[in-house]
Amino acid sequence: HGHLPPERTPPNISPAPGLDFSSLPPFSLPSLLLQLFIGFLTPHVDPELMSSEVLGDATEDSGALPMRADDEYRPFVRQLPELKFWLSAVRVILIALCCTFVPFLDIPVFWPILVIYFFALTFITLKNQIKHMVKYRYLPFSYGKKRYPVRRT
Repeated sequence: HGHLPPERTPPNISPAPGLDFSSLPPFSLPSLLLQLFIGFLTPHVDPELMSSEVLGDATEDSGALPMRADDEYRPFVRQLPELKFWLSAVRVILIALCCTFVPFLDIPVFWPILVIYFFALTFITLKNQIKHMVKYRYLPFSYGKKRYPVRRT
């Protein structure tokens, strides 16, 4: 009979050495990404902030949303264009990743509170944004070219 080695617990191997998800930088990242996403969904000219006479005089280049049914169609112009959204998102992710390696910023947090806070913030913010979209009748996404039924003669 051979001698079996004593059982040892395996070493704690992290998927990325140095990353600790109980500090502040990883938990602040989703809030910053949410802020960018809201900027992406918001029109360039907010009809709520503009007075009615300024909206009536809006030109095509102003990016204002059409407010009446007889207004000319204008494409949706975002407050934060898509390319800037993606560049900013990558920049924020890289900065947050670098901040996890800085000992000064390794502030311990109680993660359940921050997770609840993030979901509450997301729910309230998106609810308000959807209300705004419904009130001013705009949809920041397009579903492609409109298709018409085929006529058979």
